Amino acid sequence: MPYTLELLSGATHRQMCSQLIASKTFSWATIYKFARILAEITIRKSQAFIFLFFFCFTSQSYSEPSTTIKKLMNEPLTMFDWGVYQLEKYFETYPFDDLGLERSTENALVGLIKSKMLYDWDNNRLKIHFLIGLKEENFEKAKDICYKVTQKIRKSFVFDNYGLKDFAGLSKFFKHTRFNSYKNQKNRINTINEIERSIYIMIDVNLQTQAILTCESPLLGNDIYYVDRK
Repeated sequence: MPYTLELLSGATHRQMCSQLIASKTFSWATIYKFARILAEITIRKSQAFIFLFFFCFTSQSYSEPSTTIKKLMNEPLTMFDWGVYQLEKYFETYPFDDLGLERSTENALVGLIKSKMLYDWDNNRLKIHFLIGLKEENFEKAKDICYKVTQKIRKSFVFDNYGLKDFAGLSKFFKHTRFNSYKNQKNRINTINEIERSIYIMIDVNLQTQAILTCESPLLGNDIYYVDRK
């Protein structure tokens, strides 16, 4: 049967509509598929962001100081503490190379010397403690080095004049440097005298790790007390 133009045009129209509908159906299915993928990606990103935020927040959280740390934070630094600290730092680099004593083994002719500060609560003694390691075992040499170190400290820091005592004596480490620490002249003299009377020079002389001799002497005066450790 021959097809007329109208029939052909009608068939073509229906065919085109069917293709268009199929094309639309495929497009919506594709969009739906991609929408699900994008939604899943968004959810995963959100979860990752929440995890990262939680991790960063918890890793930067802080706890309260412990009881001991709080106590240390509330403890004031006294002038005595400050003075002992300054003395210890000062004598860490104080030179004894004129006596053949050095801080390192490179240039030491007689031996090595180290220092630290000690406080004897029972006797109220502030001790400048020197530890000397001799290169050679010799008791007379140990006794001689004790004497020389003690006398060097005395000559360097003991003065008759209170102006020099205040300016260059060991009591200067126990006062404020920016304003007057004393109420009056009498208080100034009494403070200097009491600090100097409490300072002792203690020296342990060793050969390698074995103690040979200990000497202990007050900063003021001429006495030196020796104890044989052999």
